Amino acid sequence: MKNLVVLAVALFVLPVASVSADLVTNGDFASATPGGNDNHVLFDDLDNGWMVKGNPAGWDLTGGSAEYTGTGANKSGLGQASSITIETGSDYTLSFDWTPVAGALDLNYTVAAWKAGTAPAADNRFFTGLNFISQQSRVIGTGGSWTDLNDGSSHTTNANAALNTYTGTAGVATTGTLALNFGGDSIEDFDYIGVKFWSGDATVAGGVLNNVAIVTAVPEPSSLAVIGFCGLGLLIRRRK
Repeated sequence: MKNLVVLAVALFVLPVASVSADLVTNGDFASATPGGNDNHVLFDDLDNGWMVKGNPAGWDLTGGSAEYTGTGANKSGLGQASSITIETGSDYTLSFDWTPVAGALDLNYTVAAWKAGTAPAADNRFFTGLNFISQQSRVIGTGGSWTDLNDGSSHTTNANAALNTYTGTAGVATTGTLALNFGGDSIEDFDYIGVKFWSGDATVAGGVLNNVAIVTAVPEPSSLAVIGFCGLGLLIRRRK
Protein backbone atom coordinates (compact mmCIF):
# COMPACT_ATOMS: atom_id res chain seq x y z
CA MET A 1 0.00 0.00 0.00
CA LYS A 2 2.89 2.35 0.74
CA ASN A 3 4.10 2.00 -2.84
CA LEU A 4 0.64 2.84 -4.10
CA VAL A 5 0.60 6.07 -2.09
CA VAL A 6 4.01 7.06 -3.47
CA LEU A 7 2.86 6.44 -7.02
CA ALA A 8 -0.35 8.40 -6.45
CA VAL A 9 1.63 11.38 -5.15
CA ALA A 10 3.82 11.19 -8.26
CA LEU A 11 0.70 11.43 -10.39
CA PHE A 12 -0.16 14.69 -8.64
CA VAL A 13 3.33 16.13 -9.08
CA LEU A 14 4.05 15.05 -12.64
CA PRO A 15 1.83 17.60 -14.44
CA VAL A 16 3.43 20.44 -12.47
CA ALA A 17 7.00 19.17 -12.95
CA SER A 18 6.54 19.05 -16.73
CA VAL A 19 5.93 22.79 -17.06
CA SER A 20 8.38 24.31 -19.55
CA ALA A 21 10.59 27.31 -19.02
CA ASP A 22 9.07 30.75 -19.49
CA LEU A 23 9.37 31.91 -23.10
CA VAL A 24 9.38 35.57 -22.06
CA THR A 25 12.74 37.11 -21.18
CA ASN A 26 12.67 39.30 -18.07
CA GLY A 27 8.91 39.22 -17.76
CA ASP A 28 9.09 40.74 -14.26
CA PHE A 29 11.27 43.63 -15.52
CA ALA A 30 13.68 43.05 -12.64
CA SER A 31 16.73 43.89 -14.73
CA ALA A 32 15.21 45.51 -17.78
CA THR A 33 17.54 47.28 -20.18
CA PRO A 34 15.43 47.80 -23.28
CA GLY A 35 16.70 48.44 -26.76
CA GLY A 36 16.28 52.18 -27.12
CA ASN A 37 15.14 54.01 -30.26
CA ASP A 38 14.29 50.73 -31.94
CA ASN A 39 11.61 51.10 -34.58
CA HIS A 40 10.89 47.39 -34.81
CA VAL A 41 11.59 44.05 -33.21
CA LEU A 42 14.23 42.91 -35.68
CA PHE A 43 15.80 39.54 -36.38
CA ASP A 44 18.97 40.84 -34.71
CA ASP A 45 17.00 41.50 -31.53
CA LEU A 46 15.94 37.88 -31.13
CA ASP A 47 16.31 36.65 -27.52
CA ASN A 48 17.49 40.08 -26.38
CA GLY A 49 14.49 40.87 -24.23
CA TRP A 50 12.25 43.91 -24.49
CA MET A 51 12.45 46.41 -27.32
CA VAL A 52 10.81 49.79 -26.91
CA LYS A 53 10.89 53.01 -28.89
CA GLY A 54 12.77 55.84 -27.23
CA ASN A 55 12.78 54.61 -23.64
CA PRO A 56 11.95 56.31 -21.33
CA ALA A 57 9.74 58.35 -23.68
CA GLY A 58 7.46 55.39 -24.43
CA TRP A 59 7.79 52.86 -21.60
CA ASP A 60 9.89 53.20 -18.46
CA LEU A 61 11.32 49.79 -17.56
CA THR A 62 13.59 50.90 -14.73
CA GLY A 63 11.30 50.43 -11.71
CA GLY A 64 10.71 46.68 -11.73
CA SER A 65 7.76 47.03 -14.10
CA ALA A 66 6.90 48.59 -17.46
CA GLU A 67 5.17 51.92 -17.00
CA TYR A 68 3.66 53.64 -20.01
CA THR A 69 5.01 57.19 -20.03
CA GLY A 70 4.42 58.20 -23.64
CA THR A 71 1.54 60.33 -24.79
CA GLY A 72 1.55 59.84 -28.54
CA ALA A 73 0.99 57.21 -31.21
CA ASN A 74 4.72 56.99 -31.96
CA LYS A 75 5.61 55.99 -28.40
CA SER A 76 3.38 52.99 -27.83
CA GLY A 77 5.02 49.67 -28.65
CA LEU A 78 6.74 47.26 -26.26
CA GLY A 79 7.67 43.81 -27.50
CA GLN A 80 10.11 40.94 -27.79
CA ALA A 81 10.71 37.73 -29.72
CA SER A 82 12.26 34.50 -28.43
CA SER A 83 13.63 31.28 -29.94
CA ILE A 84 11.65 28.09 -29.48
CA THR A 85 14.17 25.39 -28.57
CA ILE A 86 13.04 22.60 -26.22
CA GLU A 87 9.36 23.47 -25.81
CA THR A 88 6.74 20.95 -26.92
CA GLY A 89 2.97 20.69 -26.98
CA SER A 90 0.22 23.16 -27.76
CA ASP A 91 -1.24 24.02 -24.36
CA TYR A 92 0.40 27.39 -23.68
CA THR A 93 -0.90 30.55 -22.05
CA LEU A 94 0.13 34.20 -22.13
CA SER A 95 -0.42 35.99 -18.82
CA PHE A 96 0.34 39.49 -17.53
CA ASP A 97 -0.58 41.94 -14.79
CA TRP A 98 -2.04 45.29 -15.79
CA THR A 99 -2.64 48.32 -13.56
CA PRO A 100 -4.22 51.11 -15.60
CA VAL A 101 -4.97 54.70 -14.75
CA ALA A 102 -8.26 56.56 -15.09
CA GLY A 103 -8.94 57.49 -18.69
CA ALA A 104 -6.76 54.71 -20.14
CA LEU A 105 -8.02 51.34 -18.93
CA ASP A 106 -7.20 49.29 -22.04
CA LEU A 107 -4.01 47.39 -22.83
CA ASN A 108 -3.72 46.10 -26.39
CA TYR A 109 -1.62 43.06 -27.22
CA THR A 110 -0.91 40.49 -29.90
CA VAL A 111 1.07 37.22 -30.01
CA ALA A 112 2.56 35.45 -33.03
CA ALA A 113 4.81 32.49 -33.88
CA TRP A 114 7.04 32.18 -36.93
CA LYS A 115 8.36 29.44 -39.17
CA ALA A 116 11.54 30.83 -40.69
CA GLY A 117 12.10 30.53 -44.42
CA THR A 118 15.35 30.29 -46.38
CA ALA A 119 17.79 33.02 -47.42
CA PRO A 120 16.21 35.69 -45.24
CA ALA A 121 16.62 39.32 -46.16
CA ALA A 122 18.83 41.59 -44.07
CA ASP A 123 15.80 43.36 -42.65
CA ASN A 124 13.84 40.63 -40.89
CA ARG A 125 11.10 42.32 -38.93
CA PHE A 126 9.00 40.23 -36.60
CA PHE A 127 6.66 43.12 -35.80
CA THR A 128 6.34 46.09 -38.11
CA GLY A 129 5.97 49.42 -36.37
CA LEU A 130 7.01 48.71 -32.80
CA ASN A 131 7.17 52.47 -32.34
CA PHE A 132 3.55 53.13 -33.24
CA ILE A 133 0.13 51.55 -32.96
CA SER A 134 0.35 48.65 -35.39
CA GLN A 135 -0.10 44.94 -34.93
CA GLN A 136 1.36 43.87 -38.26
CA SER A 137 3.50 40.72 -38.29
CA ARG A 138 5.74 39.72 -41.18
CA VAL A 139 7.02 36.63 -42.90
CA ILE A 140 10.67 35.86 -42.19
CA GLY A 141 12.63 34.66 -45.22
CA THR A 142 11.52 33.13 -48.50
CA GLY A 143 9.01 30.40 -47.85
CA GLY A 144 8.47 31.46 -44.26
CA SER A 145 5.11 31.86 -42.58
CA TRP A 146 3.63 33.03 -39.32
CA THR A 147 0.67 32.04 -37.22
CA ASP A 148 -1.52 34.45 -35.32
CA LEU A 149 -1.67 32.88 -31.86
CA ASN A 150 -4.68 35.00 -31.00
CA ASP A 151 -6.96 33.15 -33.43
CA GLY A 152 -4.84 30.34 -34.93
CA SER A 153 -4.82 31.73 -38.48
CA SER A 154 -1.72 31.11 -40.62
CA HIS A 155 -0.20 33.64 -43.01
CA THR A 156 2.41 33.57 -45.77
CA THR A 157 2.35 37.33 -46.35
CA ASN A 158 2.68 40.39 -44.15
CA ALA A 159 -0.61 41.11 -42.40
CA ASN A 160 -2.12 42.49 -39.23
CA ALA A 161 -2.46 40.09 -36.34
CA ALA A 162 -5.68 39.99 -34.36
CA LEU A 163 -5.98 42.76 -31.81
CA ASN A 164 -6.64 41.69 -28.22
CA THR A 165 -7.71 44.26 -25.66
CA TYR A 166 -7.61 43.78 -21.90
CA THR A 167 -9.63 46.27 -19.86
CA GLY A 168 -8.57 46.79 -16.27
CA THR A 169 -9.77 48.81 -13.29
CA ALA A 170 -8.02 52.10 -12.58
CA GLY A 171 -5.46 51.72 -9.83
CA VAL A 172 -5.98 47.96 -9.44
CA ALA A 173 -3.57 45.26 -10.62
CA THR A 174 -5.49 42.48 -12.39
CA THR A 175 -4.26 39.49 -14.37
CA GLY A 176 -5.06 38.97 -18.02
CA THR A 177 -4.64 35.61 -19.74
CA LEU A 178 -4.84 34.29 -23.28
CA ALA A 179 -4.83 30.62 -24.31
CA LEU A 180 -2.50 30.52 -27.34
CA ASN A 181 -3.92 28.99 -30.51
CA PHE A 182 -1.30 27.31 -32.69
CA GLY A 183 -3.76 26.62 -35.47
CA GLY A 184 -3.56 22.84 -35.30
CA ASP A 185 0.22 22.83 -34.93
CA SER A 186 2.30 22.49 -31.77
CA ILE A 187 4.85 24.94 -30.45
CA GLU A 188 7.76 22.76 -31.64
CA ASP A 189 6.59 23.30 -35.23
CA PHE A 190 7.70 26.94 -34.97
CA ASP A 191 11.08 28.64 -34.69
CA TYR A 192 10.20 31.86 -32.86
CA ILE A 193 7.45 33.34 -30.72
CA GLY A 194 6.82 37.00 -29.95
CA VAL A 195 4.51 39.25 -27.97
CA LYS A 196 3.76 42.94 -28.31
CA PHE A 197 1.89 45.39 -26.05
CA TRP A 198 0.76 48.94 -26.58
CA SER A 199 -1.45 51.41 -24.78
CA GLY A 200 -5.13 51.39 -25.57
CA ASP A 201 -5.13 55.17 -25.24
CA ALA A 202 -1.76 56.61 -26.19
CA THR A 203 -2.75 60.08 -25.00
CA VAL A 204 -2.83 59.12 -21.30
CA ALA A 205 0.30 57.99 -19.45
CA GLY A 206 0.60 55.95 -16.27
CA GLY A 207 -0.51 52.35 -16.89
CA VAL A 208 1.79 49.65 -15.48
CA LEU A 209 2.51 46.24 -17.02
CA ASN A 210 4.24 43.46 -15.08
CA ASN A 211 4.76 39.69 -14.72
CA VAL A 212 4.51 38.83 -18.41
CA ALA A 213 4.85 35.10 -19.04
CA ILE A 214 4.30 32.50 -21.76
CA VAL A 215 4.27 29.05 -20.18
CA THR A 216 2.49 25.74 -20.47
CA ALA A 217 -0.98 25.82 -18.97
CA VAL A 218 -1.09 24.16 -15.54
CA PRO A 219 -4.20 22.06 -14.72
CA GLU A 220 -6.47 23.41 -12.01
CA PRO A 221 -6.04 21.77 -8.55
CA SER A 222 -9.38 20.03 -9.00
CA SER A 223 -8.19 18.55 -12.29
CA LEU A 224 -4.97 17.37 -10.67
CA ALA A 225 -7.01 15.69 -7.95
CA VAL A 226 -9.10 13.83 -10.52
CA ILE A 227 -5.95 12.67 -12.31
CA GLY A 228 -4.36 11.53 -9.07
CA PHE A 229 -7.38 9.65 -7.75
CA CYS A 230 -8.05 8.00 -11.10
CA GLY A 231 -4.44 6.87 -11.22
CA LEU A 232 -4.64 5.57 -7.66
CA GLY A 233 -7.83 3.68 -8.48
CA LEU A 234 -6.21 2.00 -11.47
CA LEU A 235 -3.20 1.01 -9.38
CA ILE A 236 -5.37 -0.49 -6.64
CA ARG A 237 -7.42 -2.37 -9.23
CA ARG A 238 -4.27 -3.83 -10.77
CA ARG A 239 -2.96 -4.82 -7.35
CA LYS A 240 -6.14 -6.75 -6.61
